[in-house]
Amino acid sequence: MNNYSVYWSKTYTASGIVELEAPSLKDAEFAVSMDIGDYEGSMQYNPDLDMVEAYPITPKVPEKKSYPVSAAIRDRS
Repeated sequence: MNNYSVYWSKTYTASGIVELEAPSLKDAEFAVSMDIGDYEGSMQYNPDLDMVEAYPITPKVPEKKSYPVSAAIRDRS
């Protein structure tokens, strides 16, 4: 058996309507965007936006470091 690390994300969408006074349409949208975390509304599950990604868990092997040869050293040979 192999070991895997699996990242998952389950997506819900909350929506609703709020009434407020504002000088313009743009100001009304901005005001709601600033307070959107405080609003409650209907919540629906959206499976189309779910995500699952699996990655193998492997023992760490030390990487061999390679360094580029500078042009000065290369030109001497």
